[in-house]
Amino acid sequence: MNSTKVKQETVADYLCIRIFGGLGNQMFQYAAAFAQAQRTGSKLLVHAVGSDRLEHANFGLSAFPISADVWEQEETETASLLGKLTGKARQQDRKKKHGGNWPGPRFQHESLTVTDEIHAIKKGTYLAGYFQSEDYFACESDAIRREFSLASLDEALDPGSKARAEQTGSVSVHIRRGDYLYDPKVLKIHGIMEDDYYERARLLMQKAVPDCHFCIFSDDQDAADQLTRDWPNRTLMPEADRMHDLALMTKCSHHIIANSSFSWWGAWLNPNADKLVIAPRRWYTRDHMLTTYIDDICPRGWILV
Repeated sequence: MNSTKVKQETVADYLCIRIFGGLGNQMFQYAAAFAQAQRTGSKLLVHAVGSDRLEHANFGLSAFPISADVWEQEETETASLLGKLTGKARQQDRKKKHGGNWPGPRFQHESLTVTDEIHAIKKGTYLAGYFQSEDYFACESDAIRREFSLASLDEALDPGSKARAEQTGSVSVHIRRGDYLYDPKVLKIHGIMEDDYYERARLLMQKAVPDCHFCIFSDDQDAADQLTRDWPNRTLMPEADRMHDLALMTKCSHHIIANSSFSWWGAWLNPNADKLVIAPRRWYTRDHMLTTYIDDICPRGWILV
């Protein structure tokens, strides 16, 4: 990916999207901005905001053949020196992380409710938000699949895992733990899916696809093994990096996803028109659900349990 500097006189040529969070969140942000760049005839830039706290929140889109470039922020020596002299260096860093140096207008949407206002933005805009819905990019779904192609990973995938995923009737099952369990802030918002959800999803999938085989993906192999130990026809997929897991998920015939944007994309990128996708009706903890609108997260046709 190339780096691009943007000046006041050239800002109207671009749209820029703030990229943050885990890989699934990053993909939602990019997809929404890509659709708007196509609509406005703009060149797309990404503003990658990494995380010092969460390893999985490091910039991950460079693993895809995306067409956007990276926005390179400019900082004058005077501003940098002034920050050090006045003790405002941290404030300047925070401003940079939020695109404060972008020379054009901004569009920020913090809610998970889909907003039509995004379709009114003009060239030169800096976008920030989660944009966690297919509605933001359904009009460009074929192009998005090309942007997020995983074909280059095919030869690097574990042959046994690949064969299992490509087997007719395979079902990817994502059991998310990691920061959902060990980070108190994340646990308070997302929580972890209860065993009952996976059991009901399994029974429903077996009823719809009697000869299915469950491919279990998890960042906690022990927990996944214990949860699915009594499941018939199951395989614990070997631990791999996130891109390999995502590639294998997309090769499965059907999906049982977690309350996770990562497995959401594993299901969405599967091109099988006859796929069944089972998703949790409760995307967040009960307390957080009281104040968060989530009806736009899962596409129409997915089964909510």
